Amino acid sequence: HVTIEKINQTKLDLERARLDEKQVLEIHHQLEMEVSTLEMKSHHFQQQRQQIQHELEIASSERYQLQCSLTQLQVENDKLRAKVRKAEDKEDKKRLDDVLDSMESKMRALKLQSKRSKEKKNKSSVERMS
Repeated sequence: HVTIEKINQTKLDLERARLDEKQVLEIHHQLEMEVSTLEMKSHHFQQQRQQIQHELEIASSERYQLQCSLTQLQVENDKLRAKVRKAEDKEDKKRLDDVLDSMESKMRALKLQSKRSKEKKNKSSVERMS
């Protein structure tokens, strides 16, 4: 027998079930939205990570190129320093040769002067003796 009480109870149970279903659907929809948001954020973070990784690779490549350029410049600087030292040594040697030549000329002049002085003395002595 189906009684009105049972029918009313069934209606109430059905209404509660519908409310429960509605709540479950709302919760399900909220969870879907949260998952979607998290997936978007995850995708965004992956893109940022890839961009940072790309920038890091570029910076690393630039660093390597700069290091190579620095090494080349150091080699060139060493060569230039050697050339400068060689030129300075050559200049120093030329100056020393000039000084020695000058001293040699002065010594010849002094010897010649000394020789003439001796010759004058000898002439004077010979004239005095005569």
